[in-house]
Amino acid sequence: VSASRMTVRPSALILRDGHVLLLEYQYSGQTVLALPGGNPERGEMLTTTVQRELREELGVTLRIGAVVALGEVLGPPRPHDTL
Repeated sequence: VSASRMTVRPSALILRDGHVLLLEYQYSGQTVLALPGGNPERGEMLTTTVQRELREELGVTLRIGAVVALGEVLGPPRPHDTL
């Protein structure tokens, strides 16, 4: 995957009483479950992106902690690949 096709999607892992908070939404006609988060705006730090997305999606302001996981999707390029 070329750098020009890379998509970054910082997300928040929110745990409570052994449960993980997931959002359900429609994406390309399919129901998707995902951690709250989203795409950074140009020049935006990833922690700022997560804070903004939490305000927009959940109406909450939370302190952003340490990075706990990273992942990457490898495979043939598709127009809407997101991690």
